[in-house]
Amino acid sequence: MPNQLNIKQFILQLIVLLALLACLGAGAWGAWKALTRLSPQVSTAVIAGVVTVLVSVFSVLWSKRVDKQREIEQEQRKQKIPVYEEFIAFLFRILLADKLGDQPVTEKEMMKFVSGFAQKILVWGSDDVLAAYAVFRRLGDTSSVQTVLAIEKLLFAIRADVGHRNKNLRTGDLLSIFVNDLEVFLARELPKGKA
Repeated sequence: MPNQLNIKQFILQLIVLLALLACLGAGAWGAWKALTRLSPQVSTAVIAGVVTVLVSVFSVLWSKRVDKQREIEQEQRKQKIPVYEEFIAFLFRILLADKLGDQPVTEKEMMKFVSGFAQKILVWGSDDVLAAYAVFRRLGDTSSVQTVLAIEKLLFAIRADVGHRNKNLRTGDLLSIFVNDLEVFLARELPKGKA
């Protein structure tokens, strides 16, 4: 029964489309016939007027579409930034707790944060941020160079998602903000030419 309904809907839509095309074709043919009966100066003026109106309407519609898209992106950015700031603050807390004399993050705090962050990032994270976060999570709790680099890739994706171009930044630039002796660490852990 559902297949018959879909076929009937398709046929009805096809008939409506063909009727619309026939009306447009008849209108275009009638307009062409009317233009050919007019003097060349008048038909040129009419064509120029129609083109001007069509270009104006298209420009207004395009501008409104671009403005609406920009408005949506700005509203989404307002929602994303607090989520990303929360992640970065927690990351700094994990990495710098000992140096700042704070209590280290407990396993329970870690699980609670990861659970809450995962819910928020599913809604607000861009595709690139989600992919980078998934790589980071798959690496688990290891403290390998791959995990450190995955964190940096995630930070690059977050920055790009909020509008930064990361144009003149390379591997290690973001990590060097909070990792001392990064060059020594990367040189020791990575094969030549990878840093």
